[in-house]
Amino acid sequence: PPVATAGIVYVACRSESGIGARLYAVKGNNGRGYWEAPVELPNAPTAAPVLAGDILYIAGNRGTLMAVSRETGKLLWRYIAGSQFTAFN
Repeated sequence: PPVATAGIVYVACRSESGIGARLYAVKGNNGRGYWEAPVELPNAPTAAPVLAGDILYIAGNRGTLMAVSRETGKLLWRYIAGSQFTAFN
C-alpha cells in the first residue's frame, strides 16, 4: 500500500526485473511522476513505506531497512539486520 503526504503519493514495489525494488513518488492530483529511485533491497519490499517528517522508511526481506529523503528519493542510510527482524504486511 502507498503512503501520502503534501499531495505526493509514495509506493515501493518490486522492480520490473523481479530483483530488488523501486520507490516511486507520484503527484496525487494528476498521477505524474515526481521522482523515481532504485531501492537497493535484496527482494521486494515487505510493507508499505512509513513516513516520519521528511524521511521515508522502507523494509525489505532478509532484514533490510532503509531511509530515503521524501523530497528526492536519495538514500540516507541502510541497515542490514539479517535475521534479527522481519517486516510483515
